Amino acid sequence: MEDIHDIKEPLTLSYNYLPLIIFFGGLLLLAALLLYLSFRKKQITPVQETIKNNQLSPIEKAINELEKIKYDKLIEQNKIDTFYNRITYIVKAYLYEQYEIEVESKTTTEVLFQIKSINLGFDFARQLEICLKDFDFAKYSLYKTTNKDMLESLDLAYSLFKLENR
Repeated sequence: MEDIHDIKEPLTLSYNYLPLIIFFGGLLLLAALLLYLSFRKKQITPVQETIKNNQLSPIEKAINELEKIKYDKLIEQNKIDTFYNRITYIVKAYLYEQYEIEVESKTTTEVLFQIKSINLGFDFARQLEICLKDFDFAKYSLYKTTNKDMLESLDLAYSLFKLENR
């Protein structure tokens, strides 16, 4: 029996570790990405957003919405159409909630006519007219609106609600 031996030496099988290295490296990268996403600095939302809107008066809701415009940085991003559409919506929503004035699908002229029929006071009605006409001018004219114009419009809206809050 000693005469019987293998003709060839047994082959040594070497294991290819490359697929395992790639697999575990990918898992490690995925874990690192998940850790990064969970611990990165999260954007802090304004305190006003945490308060339920149904507990706020219409004027508080309007002022909070104006704060959201600042927070969304529409002025810095020069999003003119979005800015003026939102600020007009805020003013009209306030009028609807506070005075039950039908503003949906109404023009500025129609809204102002309804305001004058309610007798809200000359100062508020005049300030409201200035606001809405300023917003319409910025939205519909060929005039190139600047960031300064947008800031002035935002201040105009704030002053409207401060005038009403007195």
